[in-house]
Amino acid sequence: RPDLRNANTYLGWGSNVLVNWHIMGKELMAFKERGGKVIIVDPRQTPTSLKLADIHLWLRPGTDGALALGLCNIVIERGWLDREYVERYVSGFEAFRDYAARFTPEETERITGVPREQLYRAAELYATNGPACAYSPSAAVTHHVNGYNNFRAVIALQALCGNIDRKGGMLPIH
Repeated sequence: RPDLRNANTYLGWGSNVLVNWHIMGKELMAFKERGGKVIIVDPRQTPTSLKLADIHLWLRPGTDGALALGLCNIVIERGWLDREYVERYVSGFEAFRDYAARFTPEETERITGVPREQLYRAAELYATNGPACAYSPSAAVTHHVNGYNNFRAVIALQALCGNIDRKGGMLPIH
């Protein structure tokens, strides 16, 4: 679950929490009021993207995996990844890095429709204004032909930035 109380940045991937999860919506409004930064990834304009997003990555439906991999590529290329976390917990980083490199900002923009300037802004905010937490209902990302891998790419972004199982990031459910 996202640790909004201790985070600086929130990444909402395909989630309209002001409408479909009122408890989280209230927490996200309080987070924003105290100065938290909000990135929303959604192919729709929603109450959450309109009222709370500092950055709304308005992607083409079904291109979530390409967007996540493009953000990962930028994080890696700019050196914004949490190297200590990656070395300690990530298996197969070199192969992943090589695969993500295919998703240049130009190629990611072509696939997703998200302008590369927004890609850079979102990657930098998520990677450098941490700790950062995220929320993605699995249905929004996985209900596509390549849905499982889309979701894996979103989780990979969180891991690259060291935002899994840490205060202000993603906490395990106990």
